[in-house]
Amino acid sequence: CLSRWRPQTHKSKRTWCVVPRAHAPRAGSRAGADAGGGHRLSHRELVLLADDDPLSREFLQEAMQAFGLEVHAVTDGAEAIAALGERSFDLVVTDLKMPRADGMEVLAASKQGDPDRPVVLVTAHGTMNTAVQAMRQGADDILEKPVVLDELELLLERVRGRRRLLRENRFLRAESQ
Repeated sequence: CLSRWRPQTHKSKRTWCVVPRAHAPRAGSRAGADAGGGHRLSHRELVLLADDDPLSREFLQEAMQAFGLEVHAVTDGAEAIAALGERSFDLVVTDLKMPRADGMEVLAASKQGDPDRPVVLVTAHGTMNTAVQAMRQGADDILEKPVVLDELELLLERVRGRRRLLRENRFLRAESQ
């Protein structure tokens, strides 16, 4: 659970770092309550998470599970592209720099399968050029590492809400015709 993650200050933002289990806060402590309680995300939507960094992947997976999402995690872009062909995902969160296939290739494969599926790129190597290129190719947002838990939650709420509105709009148009 996220009780193994402890807040730390980085660039005046609240981020999370791994705390060895021996030092993890006990159940009911403030850190455990912050990490797991009070989140507004409630549906069990399926998220594809692709990140080659084990620590980052584990953090993102545990955070999204704490938000009430079901997460299918893979270790590189090629596995992510294969998973997109095997299952239906509601959302894709992918690292930008990965072996075998990068996040831009995962983005393209995801949008080819479902143009409305939200895709969020996560990167430690973000540049303005990369962000512009990703948005032009259909990325819904870009998240910089180290990931701030509150920003992750808000971003997920925003992209999920946008997809929900697209579906409702499409449904209402179909009914009115």
